[in-house]
Amino acid sequence: MRRMNVHKSLKRLTIGVLAAAALTFGLPANPALAINTVWCDGRTDFVRMELRQGNIWYSEVCFANAGPMAVNLSGVHGVTSGNNKVTINYQSGSWYFSTTLERWSGTNLGGARVYEVRIW
Repeated sequence: MRRMNVHKSLKRLTIGVLAAAALTFGLPANPALAINTVWCDGRTDFVRMELRQGNIWYSEVCFANAGPMAVNLSGVHGVTSGNNKVTINYQSGSWYFSTTLERWSGTNLGGARVYEVRIW
């Protein structure tokens, strides 16, 4: 039967514990990306999209919290950023565009199809 070298085993154990601690405490935490749709409920601090069919307003969609979200919203006319910096990626005709809005600003997309919303 072979005897283990206690010093060598202790050294390996110490290196393993230090490596685990370095990975646990040494890496920076990533921010939570939790964008989600919310009820607009008359609030102006959310990212808000106004959807129309022709010239008739028919729906609104609001988003809150930071992060990206893939969407498929057609007929988007008005977009307001609320208390957020937001990037809207959209398609108008056969062209693709990206617009970034600073806080408390808005734009008209003219009925485009929005395929991504990213709140910063």
